[in-house]
Amino acid sequence: MRQYGFRGKSSAGEWHYGLLAQSAGFIIQPRAGMYISNSVGAPYAYRVIPESVGQYIGISDKNGNEIYEGDILKDSDGRILLVEWFECRFCLKALTETNFIRALNIMEWFESDFPYPEIIGNCFDNPELSEESK
Repeated sequence: MRQYGFRGKSSAGEWHYGLLAQSAGFIIQPRAGMYISNSVGAPYAYRVIPESVGQYIGISDKNGNEIYEGDILKDSDGRILLVEWFECRFCLKALTETNFIRALNIMEWFESDFPYPEIIGNCFDNPELSEESK
């Protein structure tokens, strides 16, 4: 069964995990914006920065950490890869010089013989990882 989940970062710098909710400012919360629910899904939700929201992709890295959209991975060949949504699927974008295909479907990658990755950061907390690798 496919698992759904999201994470988002509050303006206080805390990451919250749960379901995604949007508010027009009058039903869920008094202010408009994006919210991540608490672990039980209700009745409280955390206001998060919309650009920080990423969806759980349904798989984990070599250490068992859940991988989310926006995570930056490093494989055993030293490639730095960004998890992103591209053409209706989760894909990997190479951030280092490589012959890696930009739009490689991430599920195909995990099912292949490619080196298993490790999360080394995310594009929101660690923008220098994607900048340094260019």
